[in-house]
Amino acid sequence: MKICFQKLIVIMIITSLVIACGSAVLAADITVTISGDGVTTQQSFTGEQLAAMTDQIQQHYYSSINNWPTNKNVYAKGISLSYLLQLSGIKDEATLIKITSTDGYYKTFTVSELLDSERYSYSDGRATEVPVILGLQSSDSSFASMTDDQAPVLVIGQRAATEQTFPWFIKNVSTIEVSADTLARWPQATYEINDAANGYQLELNHSNFDTVKLYYTTDSTTPSVESNMYNISTTYWQPDLIVPLQLTAGTVVKVIAIGPGKPDSEVVTINLPTTSAGTDLSFSDVAKNSWYYDAVDYVSNKGLFQGTSITTFSPMAPMTRAMFVTVLYRLSGEIYSSTTAKFSDVESGSWYADAVTWASEKGIVNGYGNGTFRPLNAVTREQMALIMFNYLKCIGEGPQGAWMINLNYPDKSAISDWAFEAVTYCTMRGLLSGRSNGNFDPQGTANRAEVATVMMRFDK
Repeated sequence: MKICFQKLIVIMIITSLVIACGSAVLAADITVTISGDGVTTQQSFTGEQLAAMTDQIQQHYYSSINNWPTNKNVYAKGISLSYLLQLSGIKDEATLIKITSTDGYYKTFTVSELLDSERYSYSDGRATEVPVILGLQSSDSSFASMTDDQAPVLVIGQRAATEQTFPWFIKNVSTIEVSADTLARWPQATYEINDAANGYQLELNHSNFDTVKLYYTTDSTTPSVESNMYNISTTYWQPDLIVPLQLTAGTVVKVIAIGPGKPDSEVVTINLPTTSAGTDLSFSDVAKNSWYYDAVDYVSNKGLFQGTSITTFSPMAPMTRAMFVTVLYRLSGEIYSSTTAKFSDVESGSWYADAVTWASEKGIVNGYGNGTFRPLNAVTREQMALIMFNYLKCIGEGPQGAWMINLNYPDKSAISDWAFEAVTYCTMRGLLSGRSNGNFDPQGTANRAEVATVMMRFDK
């Protein structure tokens, strides 16, 4: 009898270990309470009770994005939120679900967006439908490394690959309050239209700018969570990523505000004027009788240059290295996304980062020996010639056959050896000429008017 009893004890211990290994084990002091007028029965679940629901535990990989924005990976094992709410008798008239953590942080969702919307995990170009779960174990690296450090945690899929759901992952959930309150939509987006040299500049805004996301279309279709996102970062993380839209005359823009806790806003339809602001050059510092008027008009309407403000072009301002490669990048029509910083002084996400990386990889520009690009340094006239020369070679329009000519610039001996071929070729092509005194002035600073003239001569 004693031996049989000992065997029974061993069997019970082994069985307990098997159950523990096959399910999540939570801290004993964890309690999740479901309450509110949107359920028929208030219920509290301890960590042990949640872990014992072995037939309901499931694990999935969840793709996500935070509002920095940065891609996030979440591997989680847990119980469907829908199942737990059914145990509490969620009512048909329930509208809102407020989920609060032990530290008081909370998010409110509509029942529709949390329980009724199809949500997915995006990986390798595929979308896999996943449930909203209360995670009992989770990790940002693998299933094998999951722990219960943040349990229970709300884990939620995405309705579109760009949806920023990570701020909604509530850690250490303590209460789930379900209510039947009347729902009010998010307010509509607001906007401001300003003239731009080659059309219009559209700035979008919202009374809850950091809570909602503004999605827009420019082809007259109705926007949704799958459309272009305007405020891709919050204003307290990377506000420089939120830039006004540059649009042509006559464009029809539709905007919708989508965020947690309220139904989507009504769509705002914005009809831009059909006459382009760029058809009549309106820069106050570009006189019609100036030698560079046609060039400024041309590059502005082509979208190669933008004004230094809505009313000024600053034709005599120095052309910086960042400005120059950005103009060439626009001229090329290529689309390039810079993901890694090639130069220590070119910050990822800056307005010139993509252009600088593109130009460097194409061999159009080089950095300095210390790993810098010096984007805000002014371009000299011989540097302008070399960069333009490299661009021409990049697109297959470099020198061919016998082409060398004699330069007639009185100061040609001052041209650096490394720039002499470039200056000669660009002069032969009719892209460059001397200044008013006939000199080339190789070490002189190239201004915006001069570069605009070069771009017009080349593009025409």
